[in-house]
Amino acid sequence: MKYPTLVYFTSVRYTGGMSYITIDMHREHATYTVGLPGTDRLKLVSQPTWDGCITAISELVDRPDDIVVTPELITSAGDDAIGTDSRMALIAERIAEVQTLSERKPNLTILLGSLMTREATGDTLNTVQFIKEGTTVGYTAKTTIINQHEAAFITPARNRSDIQAVASHIQPIICADIFRPPTIDPWIDTLTVSALYGTPAGYDVPTVTDEATRERFLKMTIQDLFTAHTQLRTIAMVDRAPTPDTQPFNVIAQRGLY
Repeated sequence: MKYPTLVYFTSVRYTGGMSYITIDMHREHATYTVGLPGTDRLKLVSQPTWDGCITAISELVDRPDDIVVTPELITSAGDDAIGTDSRMALIAERIAEVQTLSERKPNLTILLGSLMTREATGDTLNTVQFIKEGTTVGYTAKTTIINQHEAAFITPARNRSDIQAVASHIQPIICADIFRPPTIDPWIDTLTVSALYGTPAGYDVPTVTDEATRERFLKMTIQDLFTAHTQLRTIAMVDRAPTPDTQPFNVIAQRGLY
């Protein structure tokens, strides 16, 4: 189901003209293509399970300049009852699976939502890892921890080195970081948002249960980001909605001129 496009007219001047913002919200698991200036394209892979995600990536054409964006913590999907050591071992196997797939599709850059242990400190970070030609070439880490479940085992990113751009103009952020984003450099025109809205089964975590309120809040936040950062042209969010009775919040928002 695709929700109607909302168009916001703003007074922000951009490249010599007035701008407007379109916000499309897609509430189904699927792969969405987002065109960017130049030849770059985003492939948003919204899947609730690991098997669904890896299958969807394997079916993509190996096209130059395509950037594949997966949901937050997709390498942890389905392992909520597994202990920490077993969890990290499974995550390592899944990262290796994506790296092997990346070797067969060397033109793709894959942004993989995954936990990561920082070797120097032992901290566990919530990251998006950048995988290209079979190798993890960088990552960006989540800075905003919003509940006790996350705080129990995830360390928020505090160092600038933990927040990297995947390309000269594309900045990945993670879920709640959209509400309090890290520094957005002036040359960044695209934000990708890897998200996990909803709560896995068995966790007593306060959430916004009113989906209409959540939707309205997301759209207001996106509009505020476009207003505050006039260089932004695209904000693309990919979600995995971990419970059977919840739908994902996949959002494609773009700035245009008139």
